[in-house]
Amino acid sequence: MINKKAGLLVGTLLVGCGGSGGGSSIDLERYTLNPYTAANASVSNASMTGTWVVVWSIINRAKGLDGAKVERETTHISRKEFVVVRSGDDGLEIATCTNGFNLLSLENNYWTTSGGSVLVIDKSNTRLSEGAVSAEYYADLVDGGQATFSTEYRANYYKVSDATGPLGGITWNWSDQEGTESDNIYCAGVNRIEGGAQRLSLGTESGSILSIGDSIEVGVPDARFQDRAGSGYKAIELTLGIGDSSFSVYDETDFGFSFNDVSIEGGDKSITLYGGVSAE
Repeated sequence: MINKKAGLLVGTLLVGCGGSGGGSSIDLERYTLNPYTAANASVSNASMTGTWVVVWSIINRAKGLDGAKVERETTHISRKEFVVVRSGDDGLEIATCTNGFNLLSLENNYWTTSGGSVLVIDKSNTRLSEGAVSAEYYADLVDGGQATFSTEYRANYYKVSDATGPLGGITWNWSDQEGTESDNIYCAGVNRIEGGAQRLSLGTESGSILSIGDSIEVGVPDARFQDRAGSGYKAIELTLGIGDSSFSVYDETDFGFSFNDVSIEGGDKSITLYGGVSAE
């Protein structure tokens, strides 16, 4: 069982909203970087360190095998996220919503990350871009059969602040242990998915991650929290396959959105999480 409770607002994540998107056949309101042009023009270009806003254009493709049917052969996603680039013990590092911080290495006119990304320098140290097409992979479908999947994406990065501190914090409590744990958030974003669904994801200093969506995505759990803070490692991951999950992102402005706190219950344990971030 999973219960993602809509709770009282406890934080604000500063992420802009975009204009209408992509043609009449695509039901998607796309994010843009237009609200951040002025902020990008005012930051220091002496270093990449600072807070960055990233807009992703993602296309997921699926094809059923041996007569298997997929709900959508093509799904468009617009993602907006904030990440922090800072100086670490081993050099520059960039926050992710999937794996803590990745190291950055400069090669010619682009940066490579220890996570495998290649970031092309578009304008000094204040604008970057990347793009790729994944190899096809196979996955089982909920109602039986298999399909092949691939992803194509393009991302544009604007540096919008010279600040390198955390965007905010998150606190959580496991049902099978006393007390709470907390961590600083350095990456946070929301996917807008064609058709109106959304997915929220957060990444922390320790590499703890939260990902929660309100629709079925093949190969992606409805809810996942990986706890890498403190001693040991704990995780809760749930895939219902029936779309019985929800959360809300609301009150969007050019520089903000609000999100609800989350409770996840499954098996013999549950977890409650709350927090928020601010990129100003």
